[in-house]
Amino acid sequence: GQGPVLLVGTRSALFQPVPRLGLVVLDEEHDESFKQEERLAYQAKEVAYFRVQQAKGLLVLGSATPDLKTAYAAASGQIDSVRLLKRATGGELPRVRVLNISDLRDPDTALAPKAVDRLQEVLAAGDQAMILLNRRGYAPLMYCLDCGQTLRCPHCHVGFTWHKRRERLVCHYCGLTLAWPLLCTSCGGGNFLPLGEGTERLEEQLRKILPDPDLVLRLDRDSARRQERLEDILARFARGEARVLVGTQMLAKGHHFPDVTLVLAADADLGLNLPDYRAAERAFQLMVQVSGRAGRGGRAGEVLIQTRNPDLPFWRFVCESDYQGFYEREIALREKYRYPPFVKLALVRLSFPQDWEGGADCLAAMGKVLREAGRELKVTVLGPAPAPLSRLRGRKRYHCLLKAPDWQSLRSLFFKAARENPAPRQVRLELDLDPVNML
Repeated sequence: GQGPVLLVGTRSALFQPVPRLGLVVLDEEHDESFKQEERLAYQAKEVAYFRVQQAKGLLVLGSATPDLKTAYAAASGQIDSVRLLKRATGGELPRVRVLNISDLRDPDTALAPKAVDRLQEVLAAGDQAMILLNRRGYAPLMYCLDCGQTLRCPHCHVGFTWHKRRERLVCHYCGLTLAWPLLCTSCGGGNFLPLGEGTERLEEQLRKILPDPDLVLRLDRDSARRQERLEDILARFARGEARVLVGTQMLAKGHHFPDVTLVLAADADLGLNLPDYRAAERAFQLMVQVSGRAGRGGRAGEVLIQTRNPDLPFWRFVCESDYQGFYEREIALREKYRYPPFVKLALVRLSFPQDWEGGADCLAAMGKVLREAGRELKVTVLGPAPAPLSRLRGRKRYHCLLKAPDWQSLRSLFFKAARENPAPRQVRLELDLDPVNML
Protein backbone atom coordinates (compact mmCIF):
# COMPACT_ATOMS: atom_id res chain seq x y z
CA GLY A 1 0.00 0.00 0.00
CA GLN A 2 3.03 2.31 0.16
CA GLY A 3 3.26 4.97 -2.57
CA PRO A 4 6.35 6.02 -4.55
CA VAL A 5 9.49 6.70 -2.49
CA LEU A 6 12.33 9.08 -3.38
CA LEU A 7 15.29 8.77 -1.02
CA VAL A 8 18.17 11.26 -1.18
CA GLY A 9 21.23 10.60 0.93
CA THR A 10 24.90 9.83 1.31
CA ARG A 11 26.46 6.40 0.69
CA SER A 12 24.82 4.91 3.80
CA ALA A 13 21.39 5.51 2.21
CA LEU A 14 22.08 2.44 0.07
CA PHE A 15 21.40 0.27 3.11
CA GLN A 16 17.87 1.61 3.64
CA PRO A 17 15.08 -0.97 3.12
CA VAL A 18 13.41 0.65 0.10
CA PRO A 19 10.69 -1.66 -1.28
CA ARG A 20 10.36 -2.20 -5.03
CA LEU A 21 13.65 -0.48 -5.76
CA GLY A 22 13.60 0.57 -9.42
CA LEU A 23 16.36 3.17 -9.80
CA VAL A 24 19.60 4.14 -8.04
CA VAL A 25 21.50 7.24 -9.17
CA LEU A 26 25.06 7.85 -7.95
CA ASP A 27 25.81 11.48 -8.74
CA GLU A 28 29.49 12.42 -9.19
CA GLU A 29 30.30 8.72 -9.24
CA HIS A 30 34.04 9.46 -9.50
CA ASP A 31 34.06 10.89 -5.96
CA GLU A 32 36.31 8.93 -3.60
CA SER A 33 33.86 9.37 -0.73
CA PHE A 34 31.83 6.48 -2.15
CA LYS A 35 34.50 4.20 -0.65
CA GLN A 36 34.30 3.83 3.14
CA GLU A 37 37.65 2.81 4.58
CA GLU A 38 37.00 2.95 8.33
CA ARG A 39 35.39 0.19 10.36
CA LEU A 40 33.21 -1.73 7.92
CA ALA A 41 34.94 -1.03 4.60
CA TYR A 42 32.78 -1.04 1.50
CA GLN A 43 32.51 0.51 -1.97
CA ALA A 44 29.12 2.17 -2.40
CA LYS A 45 29.14 1.56 -6.16
CA GLU A 46 29.36 -2.19 -5.55
CA VAL A 47 26.56 -2.03 -2.97
CA ALA A 48 24.39 -0.07 -5.42
CA TYR A 49 25.09 -2.57 -8.21
CA PHE A 50 24.19 -5.49 -5.93
CA ARG A 51 20.92 -3.87 -4.86
CA VAL A 52 19.69 -3.07 -8.37
CA GLN A 53 20.62 -6.58 -9.49
CA GLN A 54 18.54 -8.07 -6.70
CA ALA A 55 15.62 -5.74 -7.46
CA LYS A 56 16.01 -5.95 -11.26
CA GLY A 57 16.30 -2.15 -11.31
CA LEU A 58 18.54 0.38 -13.05
CA LEU A 59 21.81 1.91 -11.83
CA VAL A 60 22.87 5.30 -13.24
CA LEU A 61 26.44 6.50 -12.65
CA GLY A 62 26.67 10.22 -13.39
CA SER A 63 29.79 12.35 -13.80
CA ALA A 64 31.43 14.86 -16.14
CA THR A 65 34.74 13.14 -15.31
CA PRO A 66 33.93 9.45 -14.76
CA ASP A 67 36.18 7.06 -12.90
CA LEU A 68 38.47 5.51 -15.54
CA LYS A 69 37.25 2.04 -14.58
CA THR A 70 33.66 3.16 -15.25
CA ALA A 71 34.65 4.73 -18.58
CA TYR A 72 36.48 1.54 -19.58
CA ALA A 73 33.42 -0.55 -18.74
CA ALA A 74 31.37 1.69 -21.03
CA ALA A 75 33.98 1.66 -23.81
CA SER A 76 34.20 -2.15 -23.72
CA GLY A 77 30.41 -2.60 -23.84
CA GLN A 78 29.97 -3.85 -20.27
CA ILE A 79 27.60 -0.98 -19.47
CA ASP A 80 25.62 1.47 -21.59
CA SER A 81 26.82 5.04 -22.01
CA VAL A 82 24.82 8.25 -22.52
CA ARG A 83 26.65 11.51 -23.22
CA LEU A 84 25.26 14.94 -22.35
CA LEU A 85 26.68 17.35 -24.91
CA LYS A 86 25.47 20.63 -23.37
CA ARG A 87 25.87 22.28 -19.97
CA ALA A 88 22.81 22.20 -17.75
CA THR A 89 22.63 26.00 -17.88
CA GLY A 90 22.93 26.00 -21.68
CA GLY A 91 26.05 28.20 -21.69
CA GLU A 92 29.42 27.64 -23.34
CA LEU A 93 32.28 25.90 -21.57
CA PRO A 94 34.76 28.36 -20.03
CA ARG A 95 38.00 29.22 -21.79
CA VAL A 96 40.91 27.52 -19.99
CA ARG A 97 44.48 28.86 -20.08
CA VAL A 98 47.72 27.77 -18.45
CA LEU A 99 50.05 30.27 -16.76
CA ASN A 100 53.72 29.31 -16.39
CA ILE A 101 54.84 30.20 -12.84
CA SER A 102 58.25 28.48 -12.94
CA ASP A 103 59.85 31.93 -12.48
CA LEU A 104 57.59 32.93 -9.58
CA ARG A 105 59.99 33.28 -6.63
CA ASP A 106 58.24 35.75 -4.32
CA PRO A 107 57.41 33.87 -1.08
CA ASP A 108 54.75 36.44 -0.26
CA THR A 109 52.50 35.77 -3.24
CA ALA A 110 50.96 32.62 -4.67
CA LEU A 111 49.54 34.38 -7.73
CA ALA A 112 51.39 35.46 -10.86
CA PRO A 113 51.10 39.15 -11.87
CA LYS A 114 48.96 38.19 -14.90
CA ALA A 115 46.57 36.32 -12.61
CA VAL A 116 46.31 39.29 -10.23
CA ASP A 117 45.67 41.68 -13.13
CA ARG A 118 42.92 39.47 -14.54
CA LEU A 119 41.34 39.06 -11.11
CA GLN A 120 41.18 42.83 -10.63
CA GLU A 121 39.63 43.29 -14.09
CA VAL A 122 36.93 40.73 -13.32
CA LEU A 123 36.11 42.35 -9.99
CA ALA A 124 36.04 45.81 -11.58
CA ALA A 125 33.41 44.50 -14.01
CA GLY A 126 31.21 43.50 -11.06
CA ASP A 127 31.77 39.74 -11.39
CA GLN A 128 32.96 37.17 -8.87
CA ALA A 129 35.95 34.81 -8.79
CA MET A 130 36.90 31.53 -7.14
CA ILE A 131 40.51 30.60 -6.34
CA LEU A 132 41.53 26.99 -5.73
CA LEU A 133 44.49 26.06 -3.54
CA ASN A 134 44.17 22.50 -2.34
CA ARG A 135 46.13 22.93 0.89
CA ARG A 136 44.82 24.11 4.25
CA GLY A 137 46.48 26.34 6.79
CA TYR A 138 48.89 29.25 6.42
CA ALA A 139 52.10 27.38 5.56
CA PRO A 140 52.76 23.62 5.27
CA LEU A 141 56.32 23.89 6.64
CA MET A 142 58.07 25.91 9.33
CA TYR A 143 61.80 26.22 8.56
CA CYS A 144 64.26 27.00 11.34
CA LEU A 145 66.70 29.70 10.18
CA ASP A 146 69.16 28.76 12.94
CA CYS A 147 69.69 25.06 12.15
CA GLY A 148 67.95 24.43 8.83
CA GLN A 149 65.50 21.85 10.16
CA THR A 150 61.72 21.89 9.70
CA LEU A 151 59.32 21.33 12.57
CA ARG A 152 57.89 17.82 12.32
CA CYS A 153 55.26 15.87 14.23
CA PRO A 154 57.06 13.44 16.59
CA HIS A 155 54.38 10.80 16.03
CA CYS A 156 53.99 11.03 12.25
CA HIS A 157 57.30 12.37 10.91
CA VAL A 158 55.48 14.83 8.66
CA GLY A 159 55.75 18.58 8.80
CA PHE A 160 53.52 20.64 11.06
CA THR A 161 51.18 23.03 9.27
CA TRP A 162 51.14 26.54 10.70
CA HIS A 163 47.68 27.99 11.28
CA LYS A 164 48.49 31.64 11.82
CA ARG A 165 45.04 32.86 12.86
CA ARG A 166 44.68 30.15 15.51
CA GLU A 167 48.35 30.55 16.56
CA ARG A 168 48.85 26.81 16.37
CA LEU A 169 51.04 24.22 14.70
CA VAL A 170 48.84 21.30 13.64
CA CYS A 171 49.61 17.82 12.37
CA HIS A 172 46.88 17.14 9.80
CA TYR A 173 47.28 13.37 10.26
CA CYS A 174 47.15 12.67 13.99
CA GLY A 175 45.73 16.00 15.14
CA LEU A 176 48.60 16.92 17.49
CA THR A 177 48.41 20.66 18.14
CA LEU A 178 51.12 22.90 19.62
CA ALA A 179 50.75 26.51 20.73
CA TRP A 180 52.72 29.08 18.73
CA PRO A 181 55.28 30.59 19.10
CA LEU A 182 57.69 27.93 20.35
CA LEU A 183 61.39 27.08 20.18
CA CYS A 184 62.96 24.75 17.63
CA THR A 185 62.92 21.16 18.87
CA SER A 186 66.33 20.54 17.23
CA CYS A 187 68.43 23.56 18.28
CA GLY A 188 66.30 25.64 20.64
CA GLY A 189 66.31 28.61 18.28
CA GLY A 190 63.33 30.86 17.72
CA ASN A 191 63.79 32.18 14.18
CA PHE A 192 61.47 30.57 11.66
CA LEU A 193 60.49 31.05 8.04
CA PRO A 194 57.07 29.78 6.91
CA LEU A 195 57.48 27.91 3.61
CA GLY A 196 54.77 27.30 1.03
CA GLU A 197 51.21 28.56 0.84
CA GLY A 198 47.95 27.34 2.23
CA THR A 199 44.48 28.80 1.86
CA GLU A 200 44.87 30.99 4.95
CA ARG A 201 48.03 32.61 3.58
CA LEU A 202 46.46 33.14 0.15
CA GLU A 203 43.45 34.77 1.80
CA GLU A 204 45.79 37.14 3.67
CA GLN A 205 47.64 38.03 0.45
CA LEU A 206 44.38 38.78 -1.38
CA ARG A 207 43.14 41.01 1.44
CA LYS A 208 46.29 43.11 0.95
CA ILE A 209 45.99 43.22 -2.86
CA LEU A 210 42.30 44.05 -3.16
CA PRO A 211 40.88 47.47 -2.27
CA ASP A 212 38.44 46.07 0.30
CA PRO A 213 39.60 43.16 2.51
CA ASP A 214 35.99 42.16 3.13
CA LEU A 215 35.72 41.12 -0.52
CA VAL A 216 37.40 37.79 0.32
CA LEU A 217 35.95 34.66 1.94
CA ARG A 218 37.68 31.34 2.60
CA LEU A 219 36.13 27.87 2.28
CA ASP A 220 38.02 24.92 3.76
CA ARG A 221 37.74 22.47 6.64
CA ASP A 222 39.10 25.08 9.05
CA SER A 223 36.76 27.93 8.14
CA ALA A 224 33.72 25.65 7.78
CA ARG A 225 34.06 23.26 10.71
CA ARG A 226 30.32 23.28 11.38
CA GLN A 227 27.48 22.88 8.90
CA GLU A 228 26.01 26.25 9.88
CA ARG A 229 29.33 27.95 9.16
CA LEU A 230 29.58 26.24 5.76
CA GLU A 231 26.07 27.35 4.82
CA ASP A 232 26.80 30.90 5.99
CA ILE A 233 29.94 31.20 3.82
CA LEU A 234 28.15 29.91 0.73
CA ALA A 235 25.10 32.11 1.36
CA ARG A 236 27.20 35.26 1.80
CA PHE A 237 29.06 34.57 -1.43
CA ALA A 238 25.81 33.83 -3.27
CA ARG A 239 24.37 37.17 -2.08
CA GLY A 240 27.44 38.99 -3.38
CA GLU A 241 28.65 40.15 0.04
CA ALA A 242 32.09 38.86 -1.00
CA ARG A 243 33.52 38.84 -4.51
CA VAL A 244 36.32 36.27 -4.12
CA LEU A 245 36.02 32.79 -2.63
CA VAL A 246 39.32 31.06 -1.78
CA GLY A 247 39.26 27.39 -0.93
CA THR A 248 40.39 23.81 -1.21
CA GLN A 249 38.74 21.10 -3.31
CA MET A 250 35.49 21.96 -1.50
CA LEU A 251 35.11 24.61 -4.21
CA ALA A 252 34.61 21.94 -6.88
CA LYS A 253 31.58 20.29 -5.26
CA GLY A 254 28.83 21.33 -7.67
CA HIS A 255 28.24 24.91 -6.47
CA HIS A 256 26.19 27.20 -8.72
CA PHE A 257 27.15 30.87 -8.55
CA PRO A 258 25.94 32.67 -11.72
CA ASP A 259 28.20 35.71 -11.17
CA VAL A 260 31.44 33.69 -11.08
CA THR A 261 33.22 34.32 -14.38
CA LEU A 262 36.80 33.56 -13.30
CA VAL A 263 38.32 30.50 -11.66
CA LEU A 264 42.01 30.48 -10.68
CA ALA A 265 43.97 27.34 -9.76
CA ALA A 266 46.84 28.74 -7.71
CA ASP A 267 49.12 25.68 -7.56
CA ALA A 268 47.72 23.06 -9.90
CA ASP A 269 50.81 20.82 -9.70
CA LEU A 270 50.04 19.74 -6.13
CA GLY A 271 48.08 16.59 -6.95
CA LEU A 272 50.16 15.47 -9.92
CA ASN A 273 53.22 14.43 -7.91
CA LEU A 274 51.61 12.03 -5.45
CA PRO A 275 52.90 8.41 -5.38
CA ASP A 276 49.59 7.02 -6.64
CA TYR A 277 48.76 5.47 -10.01
CA ARG A 278 45.58 7.58 -10.03
CA ALA A 279 47.32 10.92 -9.39
CA ALA A 280 46.78 12.21 -12.94
CA GLU A 281 43.16 11.03 -12.97
CA ARG A 282 42.38 12.81 -9.71
CA ALA A 283 44.13 15.99 -10.81
CA PHE A 284 42.22 15.99 -14.11
CA GLN A 285 38.91 15.47 -12.33
CA LEU A 286 39.62 18.30 -9.88
CA MET A 287 40.69 20.74 -12.60
CA VAL A 288 37.69 20.01 -14.84
CA GLN A 289 35.21 20.05 -11.96
CA VAL A 290 36.44 23.35 -10.54
CA SER A 291 36.58 24.84 -14.06
CA GLY A 292 32.89 24.05 -14.34
CA ARG A 293 32.14 26.66 -11.66
CA ALA A 294 32.95 29.47 -14.13
CA GLY A 295 30.45 30.96 -16.56
CA ARG A 296 27.32 29.29 -15.23
CA GLY A 297 25.25 32.46 -15.65
CA GLY A 298 24.77 34.50 -18.79
CA ARG A 299 28.40 35.67 -19.08
CA ALA A 300 31.36 33.75 -20.50
CA GLY A 301 33.65 32.01 -18.06
CA GLU A 302 37.44 31.89 -17.86
CA VAL A 303 39.87 29.60 -16.05
CA LEU A 304 43.54 30.33 -15.31
CA ILE A 305 45.70 27.41 -14.20
CA GLN A 306 49.09 28.13 -12.62
CA THR A 307 51.70 25.41 -13.15
CA ARG A 308 55.48 25.03 -13.15
CA ASN A 309 55.24 22.34 -15.84
CA PRO A 310 53.18 23.93 -18.63
CA ASP A 311 54.52 21.60 -21.35
CA LEU A 312 53.02 18.43 -19.88
CA PRO A 313 50.52 16.84 -22.32
CA PHE A 314 48.18 16.61 -19.33
CA TRP A 315 47.44 20.36 -19.50
CA ARG A 316 46.33 20.19 -23.13
CA PHE A 317 43.57 17.77 -22.15
CA VAL A 318 42.54 20.03 -19.26
CA CYS A 319 42.52 23.19 -21.40
CA GLU A 320 40.36 21.53 -24.04
CA SER A 321 38.14 19.76 -21.47
CA ASP A 322 39.10 16.67 -23.50
CA TYR A 323 38.06 13.78 -21.27
CA GLN A 324 38.23 11.30 -24.15
CA GLY A 325 41.79 12.27 -25.04
CA PHE A 326 42.88 12.06 -21.42
CA TYR A 327 41.13 8.70 -21.05
CA GLU A 328 42.85 7.20 -24.09
CA ARG A 329 46.31 8.27 -22.95
CA GLU A 330 45.79 7.20 -19.35
CA ILE A 331 44.15 3.86 -20.16
CA ALA A 332 47.11 2.96 -22.41
CA LEU A 333 49.49 3.59 -19.49
CA ARG A 334 47.31 1.52 -17.15
CA GLU A 335 47.38 -1.40 -19.59
CA LYS A 336 51.15 -1.11 -20.14
CA TYR A 337 52.01 -1.12 -16.44
CA ARG A 338 49.18 -3.46 -15.36
CA TYR A 339 46.94 -1.32 -13.22
CA PRO A 340 43.12 -1.30 -12.96
CA PRO A 341 40.94 -1.86 -14.89
CA PHE A 342 43.30 -4.46 -16.39
CA VAL A 343 44.02 -6.17 -13.06
CA LYS A 344 42.44 -6.37 -9.64
CA LEU A 345 44.44 -4.42 -7.10
CA ALA A 346 44.80 -4.75 -3.35
CA LEU A 347 46.96 -3.08 -0.74
CA VAL A 348 48.25 -4.92 2.32
CA ARG A 349 48.94 -2.44 5.11
CA LEU A 350 51.24 -3.49 7.94
CA SER A 351 52.15 -1.29 10.89
CA PHE A 352 53.73 -1.64 14.32
CA PRO A 353 54.93 0.67 17.14
CA GLN A 354 57.96 2.70 16.09
CA ASP A 355 59.99 1.54 19.09
CA TRP A 356 59.13 -2.19 18.78
CA GLU A 357 62.35 -4.19 18.39
CA GLY A 358 60.68 -7.09 16.60
CA GLY A 359 59.39 -4.96 13.74
CA ALA A 360 62.13 -5.70 11.20
CA ASP A 361 61.96 -9.49 11.71
CA CYS A 362 58.16 -9.49 11.51
CA LEU A 363 58.25 -7.45 8.30
CA ALA A 364 60.78 -9.78 6.68
CA ALA A 365 58.79 -12.88 7.65
CA MET A 366 55.51 -11.46 6.35
CA GLY A 367 57.16 -10.37 3.11
CA LYS A 368 58.58 -13.85 2.55
CA VAL A 369 55.22 -15.54 3.16
CA LEU A 370 53.39 -13.11 0.86
CA ARG A 371 55.87 -13.63 -1.98
CA GLU A 372 55.77 -17.42 -1.64
CA ALA A 373 51.97 -17.42 -1.61
CA GLY A 374 52.00 -15.04 -4.58
CA ARG A 375 54.06 -17.46 -6.66
CA GLU A 376 51.72 -20.31 -5.76
CA LEU A 377 48.51 -18.36 -6.52
CA LYS A 378 49.92 -16.41 -9.50
CA VAL A 379 49.54 -13.07 -7.77
CA THR A 380 52.10 -10.32 -8.37
CA VAL A 381 53.50 -9.11 -5.04
CA LEU A 382 55.33 -5.77 -4.86
CA GLY A 383 56.98 -5.03 -1.53
CA PRO A 384 56.67 -4.74 1.37
CA ALA A 385 58.17 -1.26 1.27
CA PRO A 386 57.83 1.81 3.50
CA ALA A 387 54.51 3.58 2.92
CA PRO A 388 54.69 7.11 1.46
CA LEU A 389 53.62 8.27 4.93
CA SER A 390 56.10 5.98 6.65
CA ARG A 391 55.14 6.89 10.21
CA LEU A 392 51.72 7.89 11.51
CA ARG A 393 50.46 8.18 15.07
CA GLY A 394 53.62 6.60 16.47
CA ARG A 395 53.55 3.55 14.19
CA LYS A 396 55.86 2.57 11.35
CA ARG A 397 53.89 1.75 8.21
CA TYR A 398 54.61 -0.56 5.28
CA HIS A 399 52.70 -1.38 2.11
CA CYS A 400 52.58 -4.44 -0.08
CA LEU A 401 50.84 -4.08 -3.46
CA LEU A 402 49.04 -7.11 -4.89
CA LYS A 403 47.91 -7.57 -8.51
CA ALA A 404 45.77 -10.47 -9.73
CA PRO A 405 43.21 -11.31 -12.43
CA ASP A 406 40.39 -11.76 -9.87
CA TRP A 407 39.39 -10.70 -6.35
CA GLN A 408 39.33 -14.24 -4.95
CA SER A 409 43.05 -14.74 -5.64
CA LEU A 410 43.83 -11.61 -3.63
CA ARG A 411 41.68 -12.73 -0.71
CA SER A 412 43.14 -16.24 -0.79
CA LEU A 413 46.70 -14.94 -0.75
CA PHE A 414 46.08 -12.62 2.19
CA PHE A 415 44.34 -15.21 4.35
CA LYS A 416 46.93 -17.86 3.48
CA ALA A 417 49.74 -15.53 4.54
CA ALA A 418 47.90 -14.55 7.73
CA ARG A 419 47.39 -18.23 8.65
CA GLU A 420 50.97 -19.28 7.97
CA ASN A 421 52.51 -16.27 9.70
CA PRO A 422 50.13 -15.03 12.42
CA ALA A 423 50.81 -11.40 13.24
CA PRO A 424 51.98 -10.63 16.80
CA ARG A 425 49.72 -8.44 18.90
CA GLN A 426 51.88 -5.38 18.17
CA VAL A 427 51.15 -5.66 14.45
CA ARG A 428 48.14 -4.33 12.58
CA LEU A 429 47.58 -6.13 9.30
CA GLU A 430 44.78 -5.26 6.89
CA LEU A 431 43.76 -5.98 3.32
CA ASP A 432 42.26 -3.13 1.29
CA LEU A 433 40.64 -4.26 -1.96
CA ASP A 434 40.55 -1.65 -4.72
CA PRO A 435 42.23 0.98 -2.49
CA VAL A 436 41.53 4.67 -2.98
CA ASN A 437 44.17 5.81 -0.47
CA MET A 438 47.69 4.77 -1.46
CA LEU A 439 49.44 6.90 1.18
